[in-house]
Amino acid sequence: MTFCPSTKYVTTNVVTFPEDTKLLNEYLSKISKGAYLHRYAGLWTLGCGCGMEVWFKKPTTKKSLIPKSIEIPKGFNYGKFYNDTLCINRKGGLRIHKLPDITNNNELIVNFTLWGGITGKKIVLGVYTNEDIISYKFEFQHNDTKTSYRQHTNIMSLGGTFLFSFRLTKYYIWMGFNSEIWDNTFRAYKYWTNNWWEGKLFKGQTNKNELKIDGDSITATPIIVKQMNKKDVQKLSKSFKHLILNLNNNKYKFIIPEIVNDQVEFRFNCKYNGNIKNNKGFEINLNVHDNIAFKLIVEIFEHYSTITAITGLIQEMENYTYNSILFSSEKETFFDLILFYNKNNESKTKIEFSFNGERLNKTLLTKIPVGMINQIEIKSNVKLQPPQLKHKKKLNKIIEGTILCFEAKIPKAKDIKGDKSFQQMNLVKNVNGNTVMVLNFTFDPLIYTFFGKYFNYTGGKKTFLTIKSFVNGNWTEEKKYRNPISQTDVPIIVHIIAGKKDVMLSIGKSTDYIHYSTVLPLWSVDYAMYLVVTKGYIHNVKIFTDTCKLIENKVNLPPNIFKINKKLTNSDVITIDGNVPIYFNKTTIITINLLYEALEWHKEVGQTVLQLNMTENCTSVNYYKDGTWGNKSEQCNYKKLKDGERIQIRIESNLTSISSKIETENESFGIIGYNSIIPYNLTQYVQVYGLKFTRKNNFWLEKLIEEKKNN
Repeated sequence: MTFCPSTKYVTTNVVTFPEDTKLLNEYLSKISKGAYLHRYAGLWTLGCGCGMEVWFKKPTTKKSLIPKSIEIPKGFNYGKFYNDTLCINRKGGLRIHKLPDITNNNELIVNFTLWGGITGKKIVLGVYTNEDIISYKFEFQHNDTKTSYRQHTNIMSLGGTFLFSFRLTKYYIWMGFNSEIWDNTFRAYKYWTNNWWEGKLFKGQTNKNELKIDGDSITATPIIVKQMNKKDVQKLSKSFKHLILNLNNNKYKFIIPEIVNDQVEFRFNCKYNGNIKNNKGFEINLNVHDNIAFKLIVEIFEHYSTITAITGLIQEMENYTYNSILFSSEKETFFDLILFYNKNNESKTKIEFSFNGERLNKTLLTKIPVGMINQIEIKSNVKLQPPQLKHKKKLNKIIEGTILCFEAKIPKAKDIKGDKSFQQMNLVKNVNGNTVMVLNFTFDPLIYTFFGKYFNYTGGKKTFLTIKSFVNGNWTEEKKYRNPISQTDVPIIVHIIAGKKDVMLSIGKSTDYIHYSTVLPLWSVDYAMYLVVTKGYIHNVKIFTDTCKLIENKVNLPPNIFKINKKLTNSDVITIDGNVPIYFNKTTIITINLLYEALEWHKEVGQTVLQLNMTENCTSVNYYKDGTWGNKSEQCNYKKLKDGERIQIRIESNLTSISSKIETENESFGIIGYNSIIPYNLTQYVQVYGLKFTRKNNFWLEKLIEEKKNN
């Protein structure tokens, strides 16, 4: 038989196995012999990087001669291994395996298992490229901290197996391993070369990339070399868990999993305790093997706080200090901190950060790639909190009418901790990361200090609602309103309506709306997102309930906007039927837009697959993508269109271009074609300006006839 490697694995030499038909026939002919067929045992491990525990014996073999497994319930040597007295020394000699070049964005994963004896002393693994990048040793009493993992006992004397996994990229090498000698913990280490950002780690001489295995072990499985796909990356990420190294006096240190992206967000949901006389402040550090890569220091005074960010190792430190009133020495504060890591076009990584959704106006640069960070350290007077729960609801695009309606419950004042506010609703433009509108409700309930015939109370003056937007990486000016909810421990119903010029917000079915003008059009909203924070804030959110349906304001799309209810194909023809307007001339324009993620053309939102403009004797076509127009194509000098005459515009596509054909009741004008870089089948809406509609059916889709397709 012949074994042909799967296309998803890296192709090596084809391995031809000897003909085994005779053995197979002999086996089948004696299948009834049962227990006496021990001569014909077979093992299959192809395509598997895991080991198989197999012991061969004859039917008459004494049980006392079969190796016994030893179970150790706890301690350093927790797990299972074999007290193997027959294989005292396992030594496979130097084994060299060729590795392919890595020059693009592909990554390789190499899996194999080694098996040691009971008299071994070391195992040496080496990955060689255009330079010796790894020489990793398992050696008893060896203490080279750069390339060795110090052991508490001689693991080469336990007869254990070791599962190794190498992840090879053009920037770095990642190695992970585990063994039944310890437990199921998967230990991971990363190795970086000089000038790593050039991506030339495996770009050396041809056939010089090698994996070398030497020492006191045998290779228990095949060496599996596989090109990684998205599922492999996701599977690897699940192999790691956050590990708390120590936890005392509010000090946390976490070992974090392998980071695989150039763009990463570190999010911290914390509580500052307040009322601490001797230690007012805290630190959050991102470390590379106990060396600080990024430090955030918050110092808290009576009426203000300072936030200082420091990045880089000692030789390239950069810092920034920011004054804030976010924290107060006498007040416990819940806060959400996000660190944004983003590799720029050069050899550095850009770091930005935000508190409670507000980005600080400063960007720091560092040469330390985010993939090197493997520890998070939190010090002093701050505690980690359960994560915020985010709920997301996809919405239909509308020009006017109800955007969103939901019912919820505001908890009791005593259950709303910290600054007693919650971010109730984001209306999100999902495609480009803009937020059309953020509503933030803040409560300051009355605190009663004495009850009786008379009573005293404090507070109640800081209840308000703020609304703002996030567009093109910046927050708009915050608008402040009186909080229409004001009272806690009450049910609410929130109704958000798109008006002709602004957003109208109604609380509790009120028709005295709160108005807010958005920078982006309301039809650009893709999702509504609300937060539910553990320990209160907002409960029992239910979207579009029966009560909502009673007050819902449904408005159909205007007659000049048509929704495509399917994904277009090249055989679909868009037909628009109408009449030329009265007084049509060179300055009057009929415009047809084929739109993606938009209801109408907008410079900030969506893409225009095709824009067709017609005057009385000229037609032009163009596209609009990412804020830029393409190269306009124009055709003129056809017979003039007449005022009021009926006209049909047919738009269709082949594999390379989109064409438009104009027909009147008496004539057909030439087809104008255009090579749009946005695919025709992405069209979701068609918008028409300047054409007069006089019939009931002004827009339809039809299929190209078979004869036309064949031609």
